[in-house]
Amino acid sequence: MKKWKKFLLGWFLLACFVALFTGGGCGYQYKYGNYRDTKTPVYAATTFDIVFMYQEWLGADRNRYNARLLTPLALIDLPLAVVIDTVTLPYDGYIACRNQRAVSFWEKAFKTGVIPANKRFDSYFAKAEWFDNFLSNGIHASPPPSKEVIDSLITLSFKYNSFPYHSYRPLVQSLSQCKSLSAEQIERIYFWEVNENQDRKRADLDALLKLPAMTDELLDKIGQSTNERALLPLLQLERTPLTLKTNLISRLMDSPSSTTRTTVASNTNATPEQLVRLAADQHENVRRKVAHNPKTAPEQLARLISDKHEDVRTAVAVNPNTPPEVLDKLARQQSSFAWLCKNPNTSAETLLFMSNNADKKFHYDIAGHPNVSADVLESMARRHINNPAPNNASIPVLGKIANHANVPMSVLEKLAQHENDNVKESVARNPKASTDVLQLLAENGNSTVRALVVKHPNVTKELVEYCKRQNER
Repeated sequence: MKKWKKFLLGWFLLACFVALFTGGGCGYQYKYGNYRDTKTPVYAATTFDIVFMYQEWLGADRNRYNARLLTPLALIDLPLAVVIDTVTLPYDGYIACRNQRAVSFWEKAFKTGVIPANKRFDSYFAKAEWFDNFLSNGIHASPPPSKEVIDSLITLSFKYNSFPYHSYRPLVQSLSQCKSLSAEQIERIYFWEVNENQDRKRADLDALLKLPAMTDELLDKIGQSTNERALLPLLQLERTPLTLKTNLISRLMDSPSSTTRTTVASNTNATPEQLVRLAADQHENVRRKVAHNPKTAPEQLARLISDKHEDVRTAVAVNPNTPPEVLDKLARQQSSFAWLCKNPNTSAETLLFMSNNADKKFHYDIAGHPNVSADVLESMARRHINNPAPNNASIPVLGKIANHANVPMSVLEKLAQHENDNVKESVARNPKASTDVLQLLAENGNSTVRALVVKHPNVTKELVEYCKRQNER
């Protein structure tokens, strides 16, 4: 019986011990979680709870809606944090001393530019985000660290940027942006990022390619790589020589990766013949990029409007190289109205068709197009005056019509008598408004409209005096 009691007591104590360390709450997670940001873990959980409660009740967070809810939880967590901090005090003291030695080691290395030969620099590395940020600040300090120190930091970033330390990316990012890197160091980081880093970031590669030490010789060396991840950033880099870009496009356009082919299809250095081949790609994203590429031939764009995917046809509507007759065919398909309204090649006939067949929500963009005719503007104005759209949606359309250079004077006269002052303000801003229109605005508008009338280039002295008298009433 006593054995059973001892057995149960042992399990009970073990369960209490596990519950204590797993139920330590936010303070415990702050101290030993994945995102540790404290250099000194001694009583860090206790300090966290106290500071948290102070912030919730007296600090900047005191007005948060959940302040009164979280503070009691922190109060419950506080005694657990005190117990955990006391039990782990010897270990926390060791960690604090080790962290301080690591900081002192690297501060001295940054200052002197030398890594002591009799010490392993990787042993002076605190596996925490705050230390990664500390090293990142040292990289960007002035004067910059020596080549020996940067080589050591590169080695560290390679070693500790894999599981379970892959969350500590600030060091890799800082090295990628360090302007004091040599060409040899850039090459070392670039190919490691491409070939070995499982947590690679495209932004790091782009930053490395833009560093001052990057040379055309190194670009050519990267261009000889067989790894597509190394080549794609070169295609979008402005300083990459044209011959190298042309060579890369030829090599990558037949890649098994649709992502690679999509990048090639969007490059403006691709030849029309290459774009024709890519336009027949089975992947819609590749065809969409071809349709969006301003170097795509008009004949090819005309074929792409028959694509079964809406996104491809929309890209044709956006392309500034698409001829007016192709845009008109797209409009007849009742497709991509919103984008056709923004293409400068859209003809007056196409805009007329859309104004009669498209929903009223597209009238705002149609009214702002430079090619829209006076007849279309008059027709749309009549429709929005006689049959306004719900929720005052017609007001912006009428304002756009009133501002257009092609608007007929008869339309301006009607809009100058509109009940909405925003419409009248748009009329007053149109430089082609006649004296008669300005007279109507002065008689029907508010003080803001009359102020615009006074500043109009076509205003007369009599009208200016009239506006002043109206404002004085």
